[in-house]
Amino acid sequence: MNAASLEHWLDELGLRLMGWWAWPAFAVCLALMAIVASLLVQPIGEDQVGFLGLNFGGVCSFQEEYGIPCQHCGMTRSWVWMVRGAWLRAVTYNPAGATLWLWLVVGGVVGGARLVSRRPRLLRLNPFVFAALVAAWFLFLYFGLWLARLYGFNPL
Repeated sequence: MNAASLEHWLDELGLRLMGWWAWPAFAVCLALMAIVASLLVQPIGEDQVGFLGLNFGGVCSFQEEYGIPCQHCGMTRSWVWMVRGAWLRAVTYNPAGATLWLWLVVGGVVGGARLVSRRPRLLRLNPFVFAALVAAWFLFLYFGLWLARLYGFNPL
């Protein structure tokens, strides 16, 4: 069985198990949750964020315990600035967080387009290209930049 026939078989299995609209609707809901969560957390000052008027986050327990920054340092602030259109600032805080937020929103737009057009394969990305993008995101933006922070490069 080659990759194309395996993909076709998995698609057919998925369509039999649930309606075609389930994944696009899930993508739309996930994108809306990312946007709403990013809007609920407000920037306070230069490097702090707050929720309902209270300081949110504080000191990173990973950094406090081990003395090194965690992989997630700056991710909340990157989402807060992405939703407000300050994309360069968001990327400065955490490029992995900024691209993750952008992927969720783009996924929601694609899911919405699929729901509206009733075409489940609209704007479909080649699975190998998608896997390569996810691997590159993880290796370079998430894990790679964390290693760079461990060796002294920390824009925060």
